[in-house]
Amino acid sequence: MSTQGLLARAFTAFQAGRNEDAAAACREVLKSAPKTADAHHLLGIIAHRSGKPDDAARHVRRAIEASPGQAEFHNTLGAIERAAGRTDAAISSFRRALELAPQHAQAMVNLGNALAADRQFEAAAESYRRALTVAPDAASIHNNLGNVLRELADLDGAITSYEAALGLAPNYVEARSNLGVALVGAERYGEAVAAYQQALALDPNHLPALANIGQALLVMGEYRGAGIHYKRALELKPDFVEVKGNLVALQNYSDDTTGRRTCLLAKEYGALVPTGEPYRFGNDADPHRRLRVGLVSGDLRNHPVGRFLLPLLSSYDPEVIEFAAYSTARVEDKFTAAMRPHFSLWRGIRGVPAPEAVEIIRGDAVDILIDLAGYTDDARLDIFARRGAPVQAGWLGYSGTTGIPAMDHILADRWVAPEGTEDEFSETVQRLPGTYLCFGQPDWPTPGELPARRKGHLTFGSFNNIAKLGDRTIATWIDVLRAVPGSHLLLKSSKGGVQDRLDQLRDRFTAAGIGSERLRFVDRVADWDAHLALYNEIDVGLDPFPYNGTTTTCEALWMGVPVLTIKGESFVARVGESLMQTIGLPDWIAGDADDYVTRARRLAGDLGSLAAVRAGLRARVASTSLGNPTVFARQFEAALRQMWQRWCDTQR
Repeated sequence: MSTQGLLARAFTAFQAGRNEDAAAACREVLKSAPKTADAHHLLGIIAHRSGKPDDAARHVRRAIEASPGQAEFHNTLGAIERAAGRTDAAISSFRRALELAPQHAQAMVNLGNALAADRQFEAAAESYRRALTVAPDAASIHNNLGNVLRELADLDGAITSYEAALGLAPNYVEARSNLGVALVGAERYGEAVAAYQQALALDPNHLPALANIGQALLVMGEYRGAGIHYKRALELKPDFVEVKGNLVALQNYSDDTTGRRTCLLAKEYGALVPTGEPYRFGNDADPHRRLRVGLVSGDLRNHPVGRFLLPLLSSYDPEVIEFAAYSTARVEDKFTAAMRPHFSLWRGIRGVPAPEAVEIIRGDAVDILIDLAGYTDDARLDIFARRGAPVQAGWLGYSGTTGIPAMDHILADRWVAPEGTEDEFSETVQRLPGTYLCFGQPDWPTPGELPARRKGHLTFGSFNNIAKLGDRTIATWIDVLRAVPGSHLLLKSSKGGVQDRLDQLRDRFTAAGIGSERLRFVDRVADWDAHLALYNEIDVGLDPFPYNGTTTTCEALWMGVPVLTIKGESFVARVGESLMQTIGLPDWIAGDADDYVTRARRLAGDLGSLAAVRAGLRARVASTSLGNPTVFARQFEAALRQMWQRWCDTQR
């Protein structure tokens, strides 16, 4: 049979799925014509699909040698190189294909995919946009463009791209699920829930939608619905580690949460996270030397974590410790720029696989690695599971245990982690002598007079994330308003896009007989000065439970608003107690919901005492480690030194 006849036989067999027959025909061709490019190319494709990347690359390179001007050969080689993890080589091959065939849409898409995998998102977006000029009706390209725009924090652009994909392919489940993710990022939670529900209507077992819908449902107050979807995802994939983590985080919002129950779930999560091979660190085991402390966070920016961290960064002793940053953030801002000079080393590790990130951190000779995220956005507990440093600890960004066996310590205080609660943590509790937080002394306007004296009625208030306002909290706040006739309630969310949820809450209050004239519910205020000014409308802050406020409580205290809280059954439910004990106001800590209402009534009946507390709050905060960064920094350094000493003792 002629060469052309054998090639035709090979392609026919390949198209019919008979790869062995196709390969045999190609080999027959090469016996008589060893430089036949099409035969080498097809053998390369067959080897690629058979999981033999080296054979595949060898054959396609032979095809290119025989016919270097064939764009398709370079495109195929790029696909092989990318599958083999050789991203730079793949990008070069795709670019060569486009030099030969500038309108090759698939090469443009493949280049975009490779660039996105290499986190070159701007270049990836440009490649996808070029592909759309050639293939504007390709829904998958619109979807891919949406993915990289989301990584670039262009949420409006991402949403537009996903909607374009769905306009072309309404049943495109992946695009619907991705649209939900972008809508959550844009704080359009109701629309996000609808997008996820539409994806699940098309495919009830679509794991990404099941894994992600909970975040939107949570903000809408649908805790039970979030849990149902997470559990369904785990039924389909029991080792779905991200969903197991979501389920752990959800416990913080549950009215019946306990530290012990959350710890059990966290340990189940920790058991699923890959640990890697044991590693012996060569760090100098000198207990007295200067320590390099690594911070892993996606929130080294204008975020509560960043705002609590900056006072410490401004006050630590560089002779005692130095800080290295390992940022997982999508974006940086002016706040990031203010933080950078306080770090001796700054690395971006977003998207870097855990084994590679661990090698980077070990190579930097970090002594103590601190997680500032836990189960929150952009967390990297997978790095800690593989142990990036001799000593590892959790602090600040998440109020609770991680469940990671390699996490040695959790930084806490005697109120959030009192003696006898050690079984609530997989880590060893390292208690600071004061609070585990440092808010500092922000340069904000001086608090005004007690609002009740000019308004003629008392105003309770909360500026917490609306997701924290569960059934027990709302029922108790209704009882508070009933117990204090004529009192008002001001709610402002720390998240935007929650007006539907605020309307639901308003309906619940009015149904309970609280007139709408006593309620003022505000979606998030973008203007910072306006946000601070709202504290001058509140006499008494109400802490939600079981998930207490942290940033909002500290803001309230600095703006002259004392906060009524309940002592809870877990770390996250004791933060309010910690803050009020720290500033010397234990009378503002209730034992249960009934006591909470009783204390609210008593406080409301003594405006003189409220005015005195308001006038003295800043001085109270400033006199403690909560408000004094220098004091906190010395306590923090001492805690790190104790943890380091323990490791040094094990090296003798």
